[in-house]
Amino acid sequence: MIKEKARRDLVHQICLGCMNTDVSSEEILEIQNIFNNISSFLTEEELDEILSGVIESDNAQLKIKIMEQLPQLKSTIEWLPQFLLLLIHDPDESVSITAMNIIQQLDIRGFEDSLLLEIEKIIGGRKNLIENAPIYNKRELTALLLGEKLYCFKKPNSRAITEEVEIDLSNMILIPEGKFIKGITEIVKNPIINTLEIAYPSNEMFLKEYYMDKYPVTNKEYDQFCEAIEENGHVWCHPDEDCNKSHRRATFYNEKAGPDHPVTGIDWYDAFAFAAWKGKKLPTAEQWEKAARGINGYDYITEHNLVNDFIHAFEIKDFSLEMWKDILINQNDVLKTHSIYSENSNQSPYGLMGMIGNTWEWTRTRYLDQKEQVPSFRGMDKSLVWDDWSAWTTVKVGSYTSIGELLHPAYYDKRLIIERNGDVGFRCVYEV
Repeated sequence: MIKEKARRDLVHQICLGCMNTDVSSEEILEIQNIFNNISSFLTEEELDEILSGVIESDNAQLKIKIMEQLPQLKSTIEWLPQFLLLLIHDPDESVSITAMNIIQQLDIRGFEDSLLLEIEKIIGGRKNLIENAPIYNKRELTALLLGEKLYCFKKPNSRAITEEVEIDLSNMILIPEGKFIKGITEIVKNPIINTLEIAYPSNEMFLKEYYMDKYPVTNKEYDQFCEAIEENGHVWCHPDEDCNKSHRRATFYNEKAGPDHPVTGIDWYDAFAFAAWKGKKLPTAEQWEKAARGINGYDYITEHNLVNDFIHAFEIKDFSLEMWKDILINQNDVLKTHSIYSENSNQSPYGLMGMIGNTWEWTRTRYLDQKEQVPSFRGMDKSLVWDDWSAWTTVKVGSYTSIGELLHPAYYDKRLIIERNGDVGFRCVYEV
């Protein structure tokens, strides 16, 4: 045991060394040895005094030598990650990298959100796909590698969990492998819509077989998922999702949103996590369209002799566009979802129910380039997400707010990946 006066003298000697801008390499090694010898006897106040001096020091070598001794104190100093957090953005790259490397040896519970925020500042939004990221220096690469470990720490790999899930195919429909006609075969001239802006020209496309939910996910099913999240943590969430995000649907307290109605008031990340919980995925826009139309390019309604009475959408004979806008904006309380079982005649050639009307449905396809959605928005200010073209995601196709002209399975619309709207739900696919 070191006597208090002797310990205080040594603490003072270390702090003076931190303030000395001309400290030599030999003196740095001496300070390191002193700290190593007395660290286990220091009070919390004395440790705080020394580490505060280290932070204020202009000597990178001294900072590194002191940090190298810290892992042995990880069981006694709960706030070590907070100290290292301050050194992650040190101007000296070697100090920053050392701090990030030492963090990997510590218990960072309670600090992961703050650490991830600092890491994301370093890597500038390039948070996934390391092999494709434009790495410019060692600090960025270290931050990326640490970030991936922190994501895993916070959210265990969903694949390890979903591999144990027994996929329930009882309410799913097999969509066989093969070609189908995608897009619009005839350009519709309509004063209300421009077909070219909401559908692609007709083309033939090949898809492997997959299963798709017969019905959209209901409020009851989604609430069960939220209970699973509360019990197990965010183990099914997308790695890009913000930490500890609430998955509770925005319609949870809306009495009109019945348990057998399609879930709405959820964003893309919510839908992704639910699908992972079930061992499934969100469909691509092409998978959704084929399931709705069959292989011959059916337009869903006229080819199956459906009338609008079976499609829950906005439809008034001889209405004007202004009338539709007025009702949609000023009388939204009369517009609401229906039970998924209330439209038994509303089915696709494969037998999937309610794919037109009631709600739009999320896909995993980006809107502008029609490629798979690979989000990278974690920690980004929401206003910046709005300005990022890749955050806009394709939804299919028509809801209770849609006019009849929009009820064609080739049509699509866009929603921001973080939007929670009252007219967007989803269903899942299982890819064989």
